[in-house]
Amino acid sequence: MQEIGFKVGAKAARLIGRENISDAAGALTELIKNAYDADADNVLVYFDIPFPNIDSGNILDERIDLLNEEDRRQIESFFEEGSTKIRELGSEEIDIIKNILFKYNYIYVIDNGDGMDENILKTAWMNIGTKDKEVNIISSRGRVKTGAKGIGRFALDKLSKHTLVCTAMKDKDVYSWELDWDLFENAELIDDVKASLTISEKNLRECMLKWIKDKTNLGADSNFEHGTIIKLNPIRESWYNRDFKRVNTSLNSINPLTTTDKFKVEVKNKWDSQFDFSTYDEKFDRNRYDYKISGVYDNGKLHLLFDRNELDTSISLVNEILENEKCDIDLDKEFWNKEEFQKKGHTRQEFSDIVLFEYDILEILDDYSKSEINSLGQFSFELFFLKSTNSTIPFIKKINASKRNSFMKNIHGVKIYRDDFKVRPYGDEDGMIDWLSLGTRQQKSPGAPTNKASWRVMPYQLVGDVAISREKNPYLNDQANREGLESNRFYYLFHDILTFVVEKFEEDRQYPLKLYGDLTRKIKKEIVERHKQEALANIVEHLDANKGKKEEEANKENNGDEDGTKNNVENDEENENAENPLTNEEVEEAISLVFKQDIDQKEINNILMSLSSSGVMVGTFAHEIQRVATNLETRNMHLRHSINRLFEENPYSGKSSLNPLPQIEKYETTDRLLSSWINVITNPVMKENMEKKNNNFSSILNRICQEWLPLLEEKKINLSFPTSEDAINFTISELDIYLIVNNFILNSASFFDNWIGKREIKITLEEQDDNVILKMINNGPPLSSRYRNNPDQIFVAGVTSKTDKEKGTGLGLWILSEVVERNAGKRKVLDELIEGFGIQCIFEKNG
Repeated sequence: MQEIGFKVGAKAARLIGRENISDAAGALTELIKNAYDADADNVLVYFDIPFPNIDSGNILDERIDLLNEEDRRQIESFFEEGSTKIRELGSEEIDIIKNILFKYNYIYVIDNGDGMDENILKTAWMNIGTKDKEVNIISSRGRVKTGAKGIGRFALDKLSKHTLVCTAMKDKDVYSWELDWDLFENAELIDDVKASLTISEKNLRECMLKWIKDKTNLGADSNFEHGTIIKLNPIRESWYNRDFKRVNTSLNSINPLTTTDKFKVEVKNKWDSQFDFSTYDEKFDRNRYDYKISGVYDNGKLHLLFDRNELDTSISLVNEILENEKCDIDLDKEFWNKEEFQKKGHTRQEFSDIVLFEYDILEILDDYSKSEINSLGQFSFELFFLKSTNSTIPFIKKINASKRNSFMKNIHGVKIYRDDFKVRPYGDEDGMIDWLSLGTRQQKSPGAPTNKASWRVMPYQLVGDVAISREKNPYLNDQANREGLESNRFYYLFHDILTFVVEKFEEDRQYPLKLYGDLTRKIKKEIVERHKQEALANIVEHLDANKGKKEEEANKENNGDEDGTKNNVENDEENENAENPLTNEEVEEAISLVFKQDIDQKEINNILMSLSSSGVMVGTFAHEIQRVATNLETRNMHLRHSINRLFEENPYSGKSSLNPLPQIEKYETTDRLLSSWINVITNPVMKENMEKKNNNFSSILNRICQEWLPLLEEKKINLSFPTSEDAINFTISELDIYLIVNNFILNSASFFDNWIGKREIKITLEEQDDNVILKMINNGPPLSSRYRNNPDQIFVAGVTSKTDKEKGTGLGLWILSEVVERNAGKRKVLDELIEGFGIQCIFEKNG
């Protein structure tokens, strides 16, 4: 057997360098990453680019004086006559100009890191794909090295055609390393390309001052005794304003917001100071943010901390203008004393404090295996929610909007950091600033946090850091082109966990604000009702006074002369109206229309809610209905065939297969199931069932449950419910009772589909004092741990604990909740249940 080895072509250098790295900002980041790994405190990026981009119409002005005589003469041949403006040229001529002028463009990257000696340059720097940083993971000052692939130095080829490196370790010689990258274009194998290595007679500072003569443009921390200086010339590509801005944006957040590891990057632009830049190091204290969301994920467990800094919970009295009326709202009595604020984690005091919640990710993200969840590795995060304007909600703390906006200009998006060094391009303005898809989520639910629908945070309102590491997260690897993490199962799990964190924050922030919205909506409703009653009383009073006046005038006319008869005849119609004034009920109906009660729209909404429930039900019981349809196809044929063979008043004596009695019995079962389905579907939308009146709640509940029995028997679900013997009367429409019961049964039946064991739904109805209490419980799966800390979240439209495969709509329990609330009731999840799931609805009989 003959063994043969690989040979690496010289083209590989271009593939892993110039063609692999997408832009100059990414290439510079690779070089700065090397400085970080070398324990540098300071890095200076110095742009000496007098000719950043060249095109027809460019005016070179006095910068033409930088050129030597030969280059100047050649460039002037491309000018318009009598000016320094480049005339209209083709692409080939423009390339000739670029090749000349880009020789005068320089980029320097200078750091005060450990530097390199001859041994490191030969064994690590010149070793493509070296494992040095995999073996020596920790730097001398304790940093975890960010480089791992051993190809970062090929970023040099992206930036320039030629590179000169001067480097020195402390108290050691300065070495000069030099390479012409164009050598790779003509060489056959990568081994054919050689770099030059010499010992320099100058120290690092002398090298730097030789290249950069204008010291005023150097950064304050440029007195390096050891480290590395990289000289890039001529530059390979054009530089536009957006490129300089992109570099600054990328470098701005190169370290986490709250890091204590000093690493300063300074950018100086010799020819355009507007692009000078220094990394942002202002403290991110508690006055800067409204919410801090921090935590740790480890081995399937998520520990989530909320630092709630938005509400002023000490305020007891607020003023609001509602329905053009000034209202004083006593928060102590009307808001903070609500049942929802008596739960651990959601008390008044805790909404201005730090609270901890814990979740089991295996229970929440069931699309991933236990092995994947445990293998993802530990990571942590610190996210900050910042409003840019003041809220109109009176007990939300005021902010200095101008200072807040100024502060927010320097920070953008949620960044990922591996061992305290940024992973591009997550959170970058011109990159993946919204890699968590916050904008898409917000567009689907754009309402305010006081609304009933789910509130979603906007992308620019959430900033922060996610910290991963090479050691603990071995499956979160960089793509080969350094443009993000590899899109594997572990990245998707990582992404979904962070999306869940954002979701929990949104719920937590909305929790008190939605309850305040409920309170103001209730007050508005009371004001409108009071205005309506006042208007009704005024109109009735006016009508009564007018009626009395007309009766007095009529009496006077009747006592007049004989011509009074003629006048009375002429005013018959007016007198008849006076004798038959509008009733109070007719006036109230008119007032309701004036106050925009939208009776017709409410009926439409009722029908839509019912049809929505019906649609879900058709999907839930599709298989059962299909079997019914199959039976219906041959029913009449069998029935006629059997009956024709019957002998009147004589027992059937023919073939047993033609006996009609068993067949008719089957038809009866089928018809009963079909009738049940049709009744459950159609009864709620009957016009007479929509009227809100004093109904026998227990009798209607019993009838609805009776209609459900055949359907639930098909699914092997046992339904227990109260009898109709004890009348419990309550003002409610039959439609609303249908909507409450139907949606709970539908919800239960869908979760029973994969349930092994006994299937039971229990419904009870009772009176306690002045309340009617409806309890609905099933013994199926318990409420998802996703909602365990805030179970009321399942009543929000669109929220579902079903997976994508199960296609939950998140509408059923929202409809249930809306119906309970519009009947002045309260609903809650029965969290005291040991197993199963249940909901309790409480209605005030005089509500």
